[in-house]
Amino acid sequence: MRALSGVLALLALLLAAPTTAPNQAFPLRPGDRVVFVGDSITQQRLYTTYLETYFLTRFPNWRLQFRNVGWSGDTAWLARRTSLNESHLFSRDSALVARTVCASVDEGLRRDVLALKPTLAFLCFGMNDSRLGERAVAPYSTALRESLHLLTSSGARAVVLSPSPEQPRQPGSRRNARLLKLTAAGRQEAARAGVSFADLFNPVLQVLRQGLALDPSLALIPDAVHPAPPGHLAMAWATLRELDAPSLVSRVDFNAASRSVRCQGCRAAQVRVGPREISFRRQDDCLPWPLPPSTRSVWALTRVQEELNRYELRVTGLRPGSYRLEVNGSPLGVFHSRDLAAGLNLSRYPQVAGKGPELQDAVCRKNDLYFERWRHVQLGNHLSPKDRERRLAALDAGIEALETRIDRLRRPKPLTFRLVWEFREAKGDGG
Repeated sequence: MRALSGVLALLALLLAAPTTAPNQAFPLRPGDRVVFVGDSITQQRLYTTYLETYFLTRFPNWRLQFRNVGWSGDTAWLARRTSLNESHLFSRDSALVARTVCASVDEGLRRDVLALKPTLAFLCFGMNDSRLGERAVAPYSTALRESLHLLTSSGARAVVLSPSPEQPRQPGSRRNARLLKLTAAGRQEAARAGVSFADLFNPVLQVLRQGLALDPSLALIPDAVHPAPPGHLAMAWATLRELDAPSLVSRVDFNAASRSVRCQGCRAAQVRVGPREISFRRQDDCLPWPLPPSTRSVWALTRVQEELNRYELRVTGLRPGSYRLEVNGSPLGVFHSRDLAAGLNLSRYPQVAGKGPELQDAVCRKNDLYFERWRHVQLGNHLSPKDRERRLAALDAGIEALETRIDRLRRPKPLTFRLVWEFREAKGDGG
């Protein structure tokens, strides 16, 4: 690279393009009130939180609200929320079965979901349903059909998520065969209703098999049913991939020889090119998806960073050699000019994550508060009416304060990138 001195007043070329917009099939919209409905896997508030933080960081200018109403032990016909007599589900009278399922779904969905006035609902059932064997398929399908009817009639959009797989503790388990049949039934009901469907069963099972082949002690789903954090991230990854979620956070292509920059999903300013270094200020439209360190064991298995979290920097036209990359004065590492020319995905580095970890923590605390509000106070019978109203008001204030903080944390701050020539490539080293 020819030596340059001083500060460039203008770049030869500076192009800024907006962040890649989601396609029309992607279910999320600005202003959405999103409700996650499911069983204990949803009640764990892990895959749902990972989805929430993806949506919040990828679309920071959209006003969004999220609520989780998962209920441990529940089924698609909402047996744990209502006064359902489950013995009626297996009557030979198909009309009685349909009436029983629809009455239970209507009761539970109106109280726990429709009361929140959702514009988008994610439904994830099947693990408990599958315990009933083949006879569960018919009530499962009927329950989904009624849920989708109620949601779409209220003006809400819906996404049907298949159940996640079991990690069998003993050979010969039949649970996954049953879960696969419920996956097919869910796909059929989603198609019938004209709503989105995401197959979690097959992608997560594939990740599980690949992981066990590499490490037979891998406990993606430690108790066979409830995923650990890596398993929940695999569920979130599968959901977003199935829904064709945008993979790009932002991209900077810098040509040092022509002194030009192309940007997508960000803007570059204060660009300086000197004899030994390049620097610029990068203002991103959105933050990288904050992935908790506890999920790291499935990053490579899912390629989640490459498929859904691309925060890219590409620098061409450099003199051959190695370069130290810094962000806001903090070193990321030393990279060869060949690697910089090929392009780097920097989403793994905390220096570019902004307030992502704080955002993740605030979302977890907000979701815990809502669970306390809904299950223990709103639906609890241990409080007097006066105490209940007082507790609800206090919890609502706490939730509102956390949502205000979350909205602030999801806004990207400008970052200063600096690339310093460390040493010349050895003669005959190539490149």
